Amino acid sequence: MKNCIQLFGYNCYLTEVCEDDTEFIISIRTSNDLNALSGSSIAIDQHLEWLQAYKARINDYYWVVRDKLSGDKIGTTALFDIDNNSKKAESGRTIVLEQYRHLTFDVFYARSLFAFETLGLNKVYGKVREESTDILNFDVKKLGYKVDGLLREDWWDGNRYRNFFYISMLRSEFMMYKDGIYKKYLKNLERLSQRTSVTN
Repeated sequence: MKNCIQLFGYNCYLTEVCEDDTEFIISIRTSNDLNALSGSSIAIDQHLEWLQAYKARINDYYWVVRDKLSGDKIGTTALFDIDNNSKKAESGRTIVLEQYRHLTFDVFYARSLFAFETLGLNKVYGKVREESTDILNFDVKKLGYKVDGLLREDWWDGNRYRNFFYISMLRSEFMMYKDGIYKKYLKNLERLSQRTSVTN
């Protein structure tokens, strides 16, 4: 059984998913506006069964993202299929409510620090649907992921097979970005955290 890991960003914090999060997770995973991969419905029993299986896995971290000031749940993210031999893991299950999309980098950065510095991974990879060009552009142009290839007809959504771009980031790249292109994003997050602290 893995330890519960809590992560902290500038304006958000990440807590491990639990049964109390069931209603929230089902609501966002079945929202057509947020995520179409899960289908139109997820039964509570179905989710709780999945959650029990998740808790038994030692290579899977699944977090609920919360606003640091209010404590409100604003999204989810995960790091899973962790391979300690090859030092790699898949990132995904990332959903952020529309009104908090400006904190997406905050979520990514907190998760990446955990992956590359705490766990000591060498690579984090993910999959982006071929038609999700906005997400792909964000991951590649802002975050610095590299596109490794196209996974053709990789997933059946109940109606048709879908293609996915396979993207990845190496630890060496993250460390370079941390001292380079990420600095301006981190400054923006820091300014935002200071403004909200003063306001409240």
